[in-house]
Amino acid sequence: METGDQQDLEAGVAISVKPVAPKIIADIASSFTYASYQNAVPVLRGVSIENHSERQFQALRLELCSAPAFLRKKTWTVELH
Repeated sequence: METGDQQDLEAGVAISVKPVAPKIIADIASSFTYASYQNAVPVLRGVSIENHSERQFQALRLELCSAPAFLRKKTWTVELH
């Protein structure tokens, strides 16, 4: 019987099962204007991905998009080690 992130075992012991997902840390411009666009100021200054789990990811896809769509969608394929 499963309830939330708890799993009941036959022995009556409950184990907390919380998968650790990769964490995306993005350095994004706090404001972006038409002048920023004209001067080629980047919206995304930097991005890093932290994986604190034992799980290894391969061919991970990171996608950047905006709403409203003021920039072109960008996709990166990333290997986490």
